[in-house]
Amino acid sequence: MNLRHLNEFIVFSKYVNFTAAAKKLFISQPALSNHMAALEKEIGVTLINRGETPSLTPAGRVLVKDASALIKLHDDAVERCRQAALQKNEVVIAHDSFLETAAGISYTEFRHLFRLAYPDIYITARPCTETTVSEILSEGDIDCVIVLYTEFAKDVEAGIVFERIPNHSNGLLGLWMHTSHPLAQKTSLVWDDLQGINHPFIATGSRIWTASVQELLKKHRISYDTRLIAEEGENFMYAFEDDDVQLFDTGMKAGVLSRFASRVFVPLGEEDAAAICMVAYEEDNDNPAFLKMLEFLHQYRE
Repeated sequence: MNLRHLNEFIVFSKYVNFTAAAKKLFISQPALSNHMAALEKEIGVTLINRGETPSLTPAGRVLVKDASALIKLHDDAVERCRQAALQKNEVVIAHDSFLETAAGISYTEFRHLFRLAYPDIYITARPCTETTVSEILSEGDIDCVIVLYTEFAKDVEAGIVFERIPNHSNGLLGLWMHTSHPLAQKTSLVWDDLQGINHPFIATGSRIWTASVQELLKKHRISYDTRLIAEEGENFMYAFEDDDVQLFDTGMKAGVLSRFASRVFVPLGEEDAAAICMVAYEEDNDNPAFLKMLEFLHQYRE
């Protein structure tokens, strides 16, 4: 499968508009249309309903859900081969496993476009072993940390720089809860609705994700419980009580959360409820490969 065309299809799915998507991809509208037609021919199905108002076909919607995973699988395989052949010109990035969130998807798309622009720079992923950026970067060989949702106050005080990756998925934070929960009947929420919530945390390796959610709740002075659910994988989803809620974003809603008919996702209608993804790093990082990545991020945001 042509991965360039697949990535362009992902961008198109965000806009469902050839002109807007082509502008984002820095290619012409006819070129994008031809690439989408070639992708459809390669797969053997129609992905886009063309007309005055384009839309994705059922097959197109299925491909959107799987496309990012396919690209990541390809990128990771290529990265491992490159690292085995040549260990230099590298950026080491620490992140949690929650890349299926809308915030995480923003990072995945940015990383893939950076790899296309700089194929000679190798990206190595590391797990987050601590709960603050400062602690993770103190390990010495990590260039940056991917942080979701909000900056950590302690890290800001320590001089850590946080730079946002554009949220092209337009993801929003919200509450995932049982249909019997009092807040489940609302169509949108405000931060005050979250006061006193039963919010258990997941005792998995997603340290930065958990710390990010806790920091966000503290930022809005929201009281919450701190129980731990010690379940791995998706099994933790079955450990919630009916009055428990979880702060997730729309990326999780479209994926794992959609499998639970007894629970609903209600978004936050607040201005600062965007599913934010950030690159956090030390200002004195002089790794040339990392500096190129930062330069690319600044261009990507324009």
